[in-house]
Amino acid sequence: MTKYERLLHEINLLKSRQRFFASDLAKECSVSRRTIYRDILSLSSAGIPVYFDDGYKILSDAFLPSLNFTTDEYTVLRLALTSSFFEESPFSKLAKSALAKIEGNLSSQIKSAERKKSDELKIYLAPQKTYSPNPLFFNLIRQAISKSVVLRLKYKPKSFKKTICEDIKPYSLVFLSGSWRLLGYCDFHQKYHLFDLCGIKKIMLADRNFERQKDFNLDEVLKKLGIDQEICQPFDALESDELSGKSFNVKIEFSKSAKKYLKSKKHHPIEKVWLTKSGDIIYTAKVNGLDSVLRWILGFGDKAKVLEPPELREKVKKTITRVKSIYS
Repeated sequence: MTKYERLLHEINLLKSRQRFFASDLAKECSVSRRTIYRDILSLSSAGIPVYFDDGYKILSDAFLPSLNFTTDEYTVLRLALTSSFFEESPFSKLAKSALAKIEGNLSSQIKSAERKKSDELKIYLAPQKTYSPNPLFFNLIRQAISKSVVLRLKYKPKSFKKTICEDIKPYSLVFLSGSWRLLGYCDFHQKYHLFDLCGIKKIMLADRNFERQKDFNLDEVLKKLGIDQEICQPFDALESDELSGKSFNVKIEFSKSAKKYLKSKKHHPIEKVWLTKSGDIIYTAKVNGLDSVLRWILGFGDKAKVLEPPELREKVKKTITRVKSIYS
């Protein structure tokens, strides 16, 4: 953050609430208190009405006119920017900075009304995985996407025993199924892949640029990969042998008691569900990995029987054998 950016941030902070001490501003701006004192002098020298009265304050309505938000509009913005999702995300500081700018230009009526009901609505949307992406990797990927620079990755998918080195053309960073993923195009395989950031072991910018496909559409690419972001998937359609392109056609027979659950919603973007003459349910889907679907099936106990593929049947057998040895 440059000094200019920091001074603007301090102005917005001072306008966002009644008072700030030097230690508060120093913490918000990640600088020393001595730097804050110098900044206060700079603001005062520039004619900005900052004064101290049990904390630093700024005269209300001294600069830009208040933003013309309704109470409900501001509530929506505050809910999003203060949600638990942002607390551990790479955008934590940006979310706080954006909220401070918004609140610094709200009318006094909106501020007063919102303070009274700030705890009435709250979003707790923490990531499903206890993993926060490496900020250096994350920022490097964003830089490569912005400047269309080829990335060189050392990557280890869940299903691979060895680390793979790959050059990819980065297109998007997307948050899906509880973790951040890089969508990139691999020339070697001639297709798009999703790389879970927790599998990236090393990353660097290659010495060449690439030209983005003009007709690129993120939603269309994700659908072609078998991913529908509107579906809450009980097993991870994103889990895959990403670089091998291997997929599996899963076929499962469920007992009648599972009918209501299976019919209640869509569980996978590429699925089919039908009833047999006996009343049992046959479920089929095309998946990119077996570990998550294995966990899903085991949750049904003896109400689910894997028919295909053989690899999944073998995984179920081995898991049951291990469980039996624990309790024997």
